[in-house]
Amino acid sequence: FIQSNLRMVELEHDLTLLYGPPLCGKTSLLFDFALQELLSERVKQVWFVCPEPMPRLPAHTGLPENTARLKGLSFRYPRNKKELLKLIIEDLPASPPSLLVLDQFSSYFTDLPDLYQTISILKFTLRRISSQPSAHSIHSSVRVVMSALSASIAPFNKDTLSALIPGQIQVTSQIDQEDETTYYSLGGKKFRVIPGGSTGGQARLEFLQNR
Repeated sequence: FIQSNLRMVELEHDLTLLYGPPLCGKTSLLFDFALQELLSERVKQVWFVCPEPMPRLPAHTGLPENTARLKGLSFRYPRNKKELLKLIIEDLPASPPSLLVLDQFSSYFTDLPDLYQTISILKFTLRRISSQPSAHSIHSSVRVVMSALSASIAPFNKDTLSALIPGQIQVTSQIDQEDETTYYSLGGKKFRVIPGGSTGGQARLEFLQNR
């Protein structure tokens, strides 16, 4: 499940794409999902992959006082498609995590052939990992969740994209007419991203049950 305080969307596929408009909380949702998977001990290792280091942690629903379980979270920063493919082909099979998060995945491709090649190589690598004898691999399978801008995938044929990436989840946005706050929706649940403030505090996710 993608969740924080709430169970939100069941991940029915091992390969899932989360997409939406800019600044709608995609990175925060993926980061919070990774945290919750580690804290619940559903996974032991998570790779959070993005094009460049982040100045601070993405918004999330909060860290526990005991952060020992978060030792399984590591960040990887392939700067371009070539480095991403190296990570997928060489690094991933050598030490596969339970969960691979590919944030800003759409920044690595410019057209359908690029996307098709990258996803095909990723799927092939995942099949290699799942076929490894358990004696030689801690993890028999790797789940993958990635994010993309809606505009970056809009030109692609929907049927073609669905065949390539079977799991797709859309984040939508709307402005509350009363307080003019922008809220986002994922799986029928609304949330907002609360900035950290001018002092550089940690931004956080807030999920709302009654809106």
